[in-house]
Order: sequence, then structure tokens, then C-alpha cells
Amino acid sequence: MNEQQDFFSSNHNRLLSIAIWAKYLAWIALVVSILYSIGVYFQEQDRQFFSGTIPMHYSDFSKM
Repeated sequence: MNEQQDFFSSNHNRLLSIAIWAKYLAWIALVVSILYSIGVYFQEQDRQFFSGTIPMHYSDFSKM
């Protein structure tokens, strides 16, 4: 254990801290982008239905 503490300097610990923050921020960015893309899908679906460009025999936007 003492060898490991001797090997890692303060720069290594700072880099590890940055890597941990980057990991959490990457997960947040992934979740936000997934939610954003779902929102854009439903927004486009509503726009198509209310503008009348989808024929009425289609029951779902994805079947178009």
C-alpha cells in the first residue's frame, strides 16, 4: 500500500479527480441527449398531425 502512495503523485490524484468528474458529466450528457431526441420526435409528430400532412389512415407517426 505504501508503494502505491509513493508512486502516485498529486498530479496523478488530480487527473483521477478530473476523470471521475468527466465520467459523471458524460452520463448526464447522454441522458439529456436521449431525452432531447425523444422530445424532438414527439414535437415533429405533433407538427405533422396538426398540419394535416399525415393521411388519417395512419394511426401512428412511426407507421408513416
